[in-house]
Amino acid sequence: MNFEQESPVESAVMRRFAGNWHRRAVVKKPEPDLNDLFEKERPDFPLFMTPLHGHPVLDSLDGETVQKMLFFAGLAFHKFTIEIESEIVAPAFAGVLNGRFPVVGGPQAQTAIVQATVDEQYHTLLHMNAAQVMRDNRRPWAFDSRALPLSDLVTRHNLLRMRAEHAWQRDLVQLAFATVVEVSIGGYLELAAKDKEIQPVNSATAAIHWRDEECHGSIAAEFAKGVFESLDPGRQQYFMEMMVEAARQFSEKDFTLWHAIADLVDAPHTHAALDEAYRQPGARVLRRDYRPLAKLWTGMDESSPLELGWAVESLAGVVTERP
Repeated sequence: MNFEQESPVESAVMRRFAGNWHRRAVVKKPEPDLNDLFEKERPDFPLFMTPLHGHPVLDSLDGETVQKMLFFAGLAFHKFTIEIESEIVAPAFAGVLNGRFPVVGGPQAQTAIVQATVDEQYHTLLHMNAAQVMRDNRRPWAFDSRALPLSDLVTRHNLLRMRAEHAWQRDLVQLAFATVVEVSIGGYLELAAKDKEIQPVNSATAAIHWRDEECHGSIAAEFAKGVFESLDPGRQQYFMEMMVEAARQFSEKDFTLWHAIADLVDAPHTHAALDEAYRQPGARVLRRDYRPLAKLWTGMDESSPLELGWAVESLAGVVTERP
């Protein structure tokens, strides 16, 4: 790839992002002391973000069991963000820089991607540190982190790439999932960042991460549009199908995780409640702000000979206004 030449993605938007990194990036700012934020009596994760929210089975659980469940959910929240950064986003960024998507180029585009990669590594460190503060201050609840399963989102991503017949399909699966994550993770982080009742260590970490992702979503959208417009109609269709699959998986609460948590806290009767919740779309889906993703897909629909309105319509059950 020749980074010295202009490309469709080498836009004023990309130049602006590359030029203001030193002012906006969280990694360039002083880091808070997370130990100072820890408040032991607070729940570690928002109950409303769990599959059991509103289910009567909660009335049968004692307070300490619920607190332990939310503790494990908080650790899983950090583990999940680390997994998607390392398993989905970082490889996609590396693929862009390595020329797997030739439409993407220009020195400012390259700079923006490298900066975003640094940001993502820092986010991983932030979540690792927050999880360690939780473990240090909840020693009676210590457990092996390997007891928590790989997230459903990463599992589905890996499975689709493994099943892909061609290299271009594997590349588009990677880019599709990374695009959905980067464009829409802000809406996920925002839910925890704005919750004033949970552990401040976790809400503060979510807030710090969220600020960077507001910019990353725009960068990812610029790249995705450039790549999409370079594809033939068949590959455009495949790319869109993979993004819809990523959004579907990302919008659902992780029931594999919650069955594991039920075992960790020795509450086997909650398995039936989880199965019941999974059968109810309203309980299975975590509604949040997917409007940036809907905007991206609408733009793709307008620039493609294909009829892609179905993709935007697929978000109807998960898009909500900012909380």
